[in-house]
Amino acid sequence: MDFLRQIKMDAFADAQKGILNHALALKGRTAKRASLSGDGFDEQAYLATYQGNPFFETFFWVTKLALAYLFEEYDEAAAAARRAEAVTHSLTGTIWPAKLCFYHALTRAALYPKMGEDERREALRQLEAARDRLAVWAENCPENFRHQHLLVAAETARVAGRPVEAVEHYDAAVRAARDGDVPCERALANELVACFWRERGHDRLAAQFLAEARYVYEQWGATAKARDLERRHPGLLGALAGSGAPAALPAEREATLLTTRTGAASLDLFTVLKAAQAISSEIDLERLLAKLMRIVVENAGAQRGHLLLARGGAPLVQASVEEDRVQVLHAVPLAGDPPLCAPIANYVWRTASSVVVADAVADRAYGGDPYVVRNRPRSILCAPVVHQGKLIGALYLENNLAPDAFTPDRIQVMQALSSQAAIAIRNAELFTEVARLRDRLQAENVYLLEEIRSHQGFGEIVGRSPALSRVLAQVEQVAPTDATVLICGETGTGKELVARAIHQMSPRKVRPLVTVNCGAISPGLVESELFGHEKGAFTGAVARKIGRFELAHGGTVFLDEVGELPLDMQVKLLRVLQDGVFERVGGSRAIRVDVRLIAATHRDLEQAVEAGAFRDDLYYRLNVFPIRTPPLRDRKEDIPLLVRHFTLKHARKLGKKIETVPKRALDALTAYSWPGNVRELANVIERSVIITRGTALEIAEWVAQGPAPARRPAGPTLDEVERAHLLATLEKTGWRVSGPHGAARVLGLKPTTLEARMKKLGIRRPKAGPSALT
Repeated sequence: MDFLRQIKMDAFADAQKGILNHALALKGRTAKRASLSGDGFDEQAYLATYQGNPFFETFFWVTKLALAYLFEEYDEAAAAARRAEAVTHSLTGTIWPAKLCFYHALTRAALYPKMGEDERREALRQLEAARDRLAVWAENCPENFRHQHLLVAAETARVAGRPVEAVEHYDAAVRAARDGDVPCERALANELVACFWRERGHDRLAAQFLAEARYVYEQWGATAKARDLERRHPGLLGALAGSGAPAALPAEREATLLTTRTGAASLDLFTVLKAAQAISSEIDLERLLAKLMRIVVENAGAQRGHLLLARGGAPLVQASVEEDRVQVLHAVPLAGDPPLCAPIANYVWRTASSVVVADAVADRAYGGDPYVVRNRPRSILCAPVVHQGKLIGALYLENNLAPDAFTPDRIQVMQALSSQAAIAIRNAELFTEVARLRDRLQAENVYLLEEIRSHQGFGEIVGRSPALSRVLAQVEQVAPTDATVLICGETGTGKELVARAIHQMSPRKVRPLVTVNCGAISPGLVESELFGHEKGAFTGAVARKIGRFELAHGGTVFLDEVGELPLDMQVKLLRVLQDGVFERVGGSRAIRVDVRLIAATHRDLEQAVEAGAFRDDLYYRLNVFPIRTPPLRDRKEDIPLLVRHFTLKHARKLGKKIETVPKRALDALTAYSWPGNVRELANVIERSVIITRGTALEIAEWVAQGPAPARRPAGPTLDEVERAHLLATLEKTGWRVSGPHGAARVLGLKPTTLEARMKKLGIRRPKAGPSALT
C-alpha cells in the first residue's frame, strides 16, 4: 500500500486496505464482526468515493461477501453477492469472478432451508450451475479450484437430499484443501462437514471435525473466527475443552511448539517434517500404523517397537515392528504375556508422561519384570500419544544392544513424531468412521428404495371393531418400551401394519424399521441377509455387505414369518437377542448392535416347538409381549369401512370417480367368511374398481363362497412314514444309536447319517422314560 501511494495510485491502495481489513476482521481487529471498517478504513466512505466504478466496487463487494459468509451473516452475504454480480463482469479473467461464484454458491446453500418452494428450485438450479462452472476451472487449474468445486458439489448434494454423495464430496474436499495447503478453505470444509454430521445426530464425529476446523483457523491466524466457532458450538467444542485441551490451542500443536522452542538446535527438523508428511498423507488406518512404526523405529534408533491404542478404555497393542518386519495386530492386551514391559506401558498410560530407562536389566524398578528377565532389553523409551488433551495411545521402543541408546535428540524426535502420529491416527479413525457411516447411508438408501418398490401395505390400519381396538390398545402399551413383540395371526390380517405402528409410536421411529421376510429368503442366504458378510466369505461375495441387523442399529428389525427360520439360524438369532452381538459371515470381529425385535408368524409356534421344528428357548425369548391379529371374519363390522377405504384408494389410482357402494354388494361382501382376510378383500375391491364403468361399485360375477375344503393327501407323506419307522426302531433298541445293538446297525445306516435324519425330522431323545418323546 505504501508503494501504491508513492506512485499516486491511491485508489488501488484503498482497495488493498479493504482486502487487508478482511484479514484484520478475522483476527477481531475491526469495528465489529463481519465489518471491514476500522484501522483507517471506512466502508461507507469507500463506497461513496468509488460508487459507479465497477472495478473498485468488485474488490469491495466480493471481499465483503466472503467475510459475511465466514461469520455466518448469510443475509448480508447474499446482499453483497447481488451487488457483486452487477459489477464483477469488469474483472473477467481474474480470480474475482471465481471467488464470487464460490462464496455465492455456499451462501445459497446456507439460506436454502429458509426459502420457499419456488426459491428452492431456483437456488438448486443456480447451485448446480456454479458447481459445473467450478468443475471446468478445477479441470484446468486443480490447485486453485478443485477443493472449491468439491465443496460446492458437497453442499449441492446435501440440499438436494443426496447424503451419500455429499459425504464423498466432503471427504474429497477436505483432502484436496489439505493437499493444496489452502488453510481457509481447509478449515471451512471441516466446519461444513461438522455441521453435516451434527444435523444427523452424530455429535462425536461432528466435534472432531469442528475441532480440526478451529485448529486450522487458529493456525492460519483467524482467531476471531475460531472464537466464533466456540460461541456458536459450545456443546461440541466445550466438551472437548472440558477434557483438558486448551480452549484456544489444541494439545498436539502446543506440544509441537514447546518441543521446537526447547531444543531447536538439536532437533532434526528435516527428519521430523519428512516423517510427518509421510504419516499425514495416509488415511487408511492399517497402512498408517505400518508406515508409522517403520518411521519411528528408523528415526529413534530402536530395534523393536509397539504402538498401544485405546480400545474400550484399555490399552491394547495394535501394531508391532522388529527390524524390518511390521505386524498390524487385531489387539493384544497387556494382561497375561504381553510382548513388552507391561509396568512401563501401564505407568505411561496412567500418567501420560514419558519414561526413559537407560538400562532395563540393571534397573531396580523394572529389572525384575518377567518380560525384562526373559528378553533382557537394554534401553527402553515409552512416550504418550496425545490428541486434544486426551491420551489415545503410547509408543514403546526398545534397543537391546546398548544402554542409553535413546539420546535427548532422539527423545525430542519421538515427542514430535508422537504429536504428529496422534493427529494422523485420529484422522484415519475419523475417515474410517466416515466411510462406515457413508456405507450405512448407502445401504439405508438402497433398502428404503427397495421398500418403496416392494411394499404393498394397506396404508393404515382401518377399523373400529372391538377385536381391532384391543389390538391397538396393546400396541399403545408396548410401543414406548423396547420389549420384544410376537405378532401372531392368519395370513392377510395386517401383521406388518401392526409392526409399523409399534415402530412409529416408539422412541426409535427416527431410525429405520428394517423388514425381513424369513420365508422368502433361501436357507443358505439367511445368515448373510441378517448379519451381512465380508468380501470373499463365499463364492459371489465380491464386496462387503451390511446385514439387516447392522442396518437397523438404533431402530427396529421386523422378522416376518419367523417360524420359517432354519434351526441353525435360530441359535444365532437367540445370541443376538441375548447379547446384542453377532459376526458377519466370513468375519471374526464381534459387532454390537442396539435393535428392537418384532417378529410375526401365521404358524402355531407352540405346536412347532413340540414337533422339534422350532427352538423352545427362542420361542420364549420372542413371546415377551404376544399380540394376535384378529381374522376379518371376527371383525365384520369393519368390512364397510375397509370397502370404502380400498374403493377410494384404487379409484384415485385409476382416475375413476366412484361415489357409492350398492347395499346388495356390501351385504354380499359382509356375509362372506374371507379366508384370505384383508388381503383378499383388497384384491376383490381392486378388481371391482377396474371393471366398474359408472359411479357405483360393481362386483360383477364375484360370488361369496365358503373357503374351499383343504385337500388332504390320500396317505401319509414320505417324511411321516420315515419318522414313524425311525421312532419305532429307536424304541426297540432303547434309543441306542450306534454300536452292535444300535438303531443304525438295524437300519443299515451310518450312525452320523441316522443322527442327521433324526435332526431333520425333529426326533429327540426322550428326557424321561422310553415313550416321553418330544
